[in-house]
Amino acid sequence: MQSWFFFVRDALWSRLPWSGSAEEMEQELQSPKVGRALLQDIQRQIAQQPIPQEEDTHLYTSLQQHLTEWLLNPTALNNSCVILHPPTVQAPAFIPDAAQQWIAQKQLPVKILEWSDRPDPDSIQPKLQHQLGGDLAVLQDPEVVIIPRLEWCFLRHVDGLWGIDWLCKALAETAHRFWILGAGEIGWGYLAQISQLDNYCSASVETATLSGAALQNWLAPVIQAHDVDFSDSALDLPQAEKDRDPGVQYFESLARIASGDRQVAVALFLNSLYQTPEDQDTIQAQHPTLPPLPPCDGEDLYLIYSLLLHGSLRVHPLAESLGVSLTEVQPRLQALHRCGIVHRDSQGYRVNALHYPRLKQTLANNNFVVDYSCD
Repeated sequence: MQSWFFFVRDALWSRLPWSGSAEEMEQELQSPKVGRALLQDIQRQIAQQPIPQEEDTHLYTSLQQHLTEWLLNPTALNNSCVILHPPTVQAPAFIPDAAQQWIAQKQLPVKILEWSDRPDPDSIQPKLQHQLGGDLAVLQDPEVVIIPRLEWCFLRHVDGLWGIDWLCKALAETAHRFWILGAGEIGWGYLAQISQLDNYCSASVETATLSGAALQNWLAPVIQAHDVDFSDSALDLPQAEKDRDPGVQYFESLARIASGDRQVAVALFLNSLYQTPEDQDTIQAQHPTLPPLPPCDGEDLYLIYSLLLHGSLRVHPLAESLGVSLTEVQPRLQALHRCGIVHRDSQGYRVNALHYPRLKQTLANNNFVVDYSCD
């Protein structure tokens, strides 16, 4: 595995919150301090919340602008937009209702790549070609094509990029189509390096970062339903700060620590909740903090990086993406699962949002490419 480690190192210089079971949620949290049933109820309510208005408006405005420019002058130079989201998102829901309504008003047919799971690497290109292909060079009526999960269209593997090669060709040859892609920001940065996919895609939009006020407004129904008490979260603040509303201060801190990332903010919020043995009827919130990152060595970082590139992976494709055997991957994966760095859901293993900020910094410190700018 060590030889692979250095090979890959050289080659690389090359909206919805958690929706799993209660047991899976406990793996997502560092140390759940409220009852399992209560956690599950809070999680369910958060999952039922619509995406924050700030995110919705930002995406709608951006999509409307790019679609309008394309409709006025359809060319292969303005026919696409990638919406970048954090790699911890489990199920991207990135097309706002208002944008869908606007597309319908323009009477634009919509073709969505509806895959229920990640295909085998050998079948990605044939499936793309079958479902979205045809004669790309033939002039046709305008239509919108949506690929919600671009990470399912590739695997970092010797045969795992044929689908991306086909997509590059399709983007270059289909002026009559407007392509909307949903991609994790780290995976998109990798594809920009390896396949120059960003040169074929005419526009990029990042998911809006959320302020403390936006997060507080978004979670208000959950907070009110459970009467969450934020008074303890201000205990360690300077005296001058204690005169301010503790809830406002809590969410300002939450937004700052999470860097406006909604998934990280949700994980931090859940991890800050607790009940005391003396008062099981009251839910309190302590000051949100990032937990310490459990120890992980260089080979662990490559495993974690592969998960971030692909969003989530089952064991076999994870081993393929690393170029190693299952027997080499499984022990490390189990160790990372046990210490809470990764968790398991219906789509495989993914990085725990609670640890993502520290992991991202650790990866950057070790020369992994983790930032992609739309500029």
